[in-house]
Amino acid sequence: GKLVEAAFKATRRGGTTVVVGVGSKDDRYSFNSLILPFTAKTIKGSMYGSANFKVDFP
Repeated sequence: GKLVEAAFKATRRGGTTVVVGVGSKDDRYSFNSLILPFTAKTIKGSMYGSANFKVDFP
């Protein structure tokens, strides 16, 4: 969780933090709820580049 928090903190105003892959099932992230609307930052998850498995993997 600390790495994602650090990446989010380093993201510029209006930027996007992309969490790639899967962490531990016990990982938790902590953010001040006022940060998102006032900085317009986005947190997005991605696994396999958000591929469509039925189409992209034969």
